[in-house]
Amino acid sequence: MRALVLVLLQVRVVQAPPEQCGPVTRTFYASEVSRPASLANRVPEGPQPVPDAMAAWRRGADSVIVEFIVDTAGSPVPKTFRVVRSPSRKISARVREAHLAWRFRPARIGGCKVPQMVQTPIEWVAVSAPGRGPP
Repeated sequence: MRALVLVLLQVRVVQAPPEQCGPVTRTFYASEVSRPASLANRVPEGPQPVPDAMAAWRRGADSVIVEFIVDTAGSPVPKTFRVVRSPSRKISARVREAHLAWRFRPARIGGCKVPQMVQTPIEWVAVSAPGRGPP
């Protein structure tokens, strides 16, 4: 009976309507939110987050992996940007520069927008020239 009450309380918190959203005091991870942050804009060329990060990790491609916080407005927080893995400093610098233009749909818990730590591989969108990729 006690477990049932706890489950009901958790469901009630997760499904809180947006008008009950209060100030957020911490950053959440994807596993803690009901809807993780997702990429909202696709840049015409250059580095950008992979829409299906799990598929990229399964492919095992040699890629840049970065992490940063996406705020409740859907913008990356620049001071939280960190390169987790990269084949070169030049590529890392290019990704650091590009991440400021990325926009996301903010993470949500129920109807409330919350900041989320995002960790994602990066892909390059090449312009029409064949063979154009990371610097």
